[in-house]
Amino acid sequence: ICDIVDTDGEPFIGGPRQVLKSVLDDAEEMGYSVSVGPEPEFFLFEKDDEGNATTIPHDNGGYFDLAPKDLASDVRKEI
Repeated sequence: ICDIVDTDGEPFIGGPRQVLKSVLDDAEEMGYSVSVGPEPEFFLFEKDDEGNATTIPHDNGGYFDLAPKDLASDVRKEI
């Protein structure tokens, strides 16, 4: 969202964005190219009869389910 600067307006060396910039510069100097991407994680919950969200999960599947299709397959496919 923003860079952190010290009282002189210089980038704060301990700011997370500044640390990342430094690491990326170091990686480039060593000949590396860095690629990143988001990994969205979420839960899907049932709705009640009135369409309100509940805390009931849509299924009880595990992290690496082997079932070819579950209740959220279409949602994940659309994403």
